[in-house]
Amino acid sequence: MPPLVDDAVDTVPGYFLELFAGAGGLTAAVRRRGLPVRAALDVAGGNVDTEFADLLNDHTFKKLLKEAKSGRIRWLHGGPPCKTFSRARRSDQHGHVRVLRSEQFPQGFQPCTDQRVLDGNALAKRFAQLATAVQRAGGWWSLENPARSFMWMFVPVKRLLDLPEVRFIIGDQCCFGGPFVKATGWLTNAPFLEVLGSRCPGVPEHPVHPPLAGRVMGPDGKECWLTALAAEYPQGLCEVAAEHYEGYAPMEVVRTPHITLWHGGRLDPLTQTQRDKREAANRACIGGLRDPRRSLCSVPGWREVGARVAAALEEVVLSSQGVFAEVFDSI
Repeated sequence: MPPLVDDAVDTVPGYFLELFAGAGGLTAAVRRRGLPVRAALDVAGGNVDTEFADLLNDHTFKKLLKEAKSGRIRWLHGGPPCKTFSRARRSDQHGHVRVLRSEQFPQGFQPCTDQRVLDGNALAKRFAQLATAVQRAGGWWSLENPARSFMWMFVPVKRLLDLPEVRFIIGDQCCFGGPFVKATGWLTNAPFLEVLGSRCPGVPEHPVHPPLAGRVMGPDGKECWLTALAAEYPQGLCEVAAEHYEGYAPMEVVRTPHITLWHGGRLDPLTQTQRDKREAANRACIGGLRDPRRSLCSVPGWREVGARVAAALEEVVLSSQGVFAEVFDSI
């Protein structure tokens, strides 16, 4: 089994863990700051920690979730694969790519049988579960994807916005040395990542950036999409994020046990309190028990139905008033 952390610093609680890391540039930047890290993980293989290499493996994921719950992960970062979630999938002069999702179906067109979509959903969902566990244990997490990715509409990821202190940051990678604008979204509870919200100022401060579209020859001599080559973070972005993390890393860990760990519609019975159970039942019940408006809003089309019923009832009441008046007058 690989060591828990490398280059560990005793004065800093916890370590940094980067999932879907590619070349692991952010991990390298954090390590250069003298902060504890664990080897970067990438489901595609290559630069991986072999213990947690395959997040689609149930046994592997349970081990990583246990690690997240332990509180040893100070900052968890990941950019789940965006290929099937991308809005760049289209047919144009550069080639044909089948569209797999939409705003109405961010989980994929139904019935979904495409294994790429199913795997993408599983990885995004599992990262959301890990992020929730890390925050519950007092750590920070960040999820990165293109700013207009359908992943932000995917329910397990969207639910992360309900957690305390979570915000959605959009920044352009050209502000950190990238050759393309590449508007990037960062969903996170980490205050030190606000710095990544810089937007391209345009000319004359920046040159005219080339469009991030089309196919090019990759370093392996094979033709590939330009978006694939631009997947790695610019070094400047990695260094800025690591620099700002350095000031927060020594801070005291504060656990937030009231956060519910969500598992695709199931609540974690090991960490769920009686209050959690009661509130979950209230949210799930149509009528809401405590908050009927919130439950009603969660049912598609009910607002329109309610308006029609209200109008019909009002018409009945108004028409009945004259009848009741005549009856009372005759008594």
